Amino acid sequence: MSILPIVFVVVCSVSIGVFAYAEPAKDSPVKKDTPLQQRRAKCQKTEPKTLKIVEPVEVKDAFYAKDGGSHTITLVDKKNVTHEFVIRKSAFGTFDIAEGPAKNGDTPLESGGTEEQELYGVLLRWGDKQPKKAELLDKTSDSLEDSTLRGVQGMLIRLDDRIGIKLESKAKE
Repeated sequence: MSILPIVFVVVCSVSIGVFAYAEPAKDSPVKKDTPLQQRRAKCQKTEPKTLKIVEPVEVKDAFYAKDGGSHTITLVDKKNVTHEFVIRKSAFGTFDIAEGPAKNGDTPLESGGTEEQELYGVLLRWGDKQPKKAELLDKTSDSLEDSTLRGVQGMLIRLDDRIGIKLESKAKE
């Protein structure tokens, strides 16, 4: 009897376990002491001064992978300036948001920081004007047929949690 088949089965089992574990569908849940509505109200008042976005904006493109992968959103502001934001997530959990490549290369943004809060506010204000606002802002809704609305919803879900975690940590300081 050869040990090779046993080693193969063990290695394959470990590999499958690593990939199955490494791909969560959503970010870490936000604790109840920072309600979603309070976060949204705070960020909705945040003006995009750091990002230099002049509202109103048009969402030119929005894409997200439902398996928890990358998200991309392209906005065109009132002055016809294009702003692109990308959230990347690897199979091993590396997660960042960047402004780019329309901005001469990626610029990493602080998780839940000023820029993310400004982007979140811009998207929330844009969403308020949409006919399917309720579905767009519902984190559990899967009824949006328009791919752009689904892309914006995916970005909002990511930002909901990232900003919630940031605001929670600030409140504890």
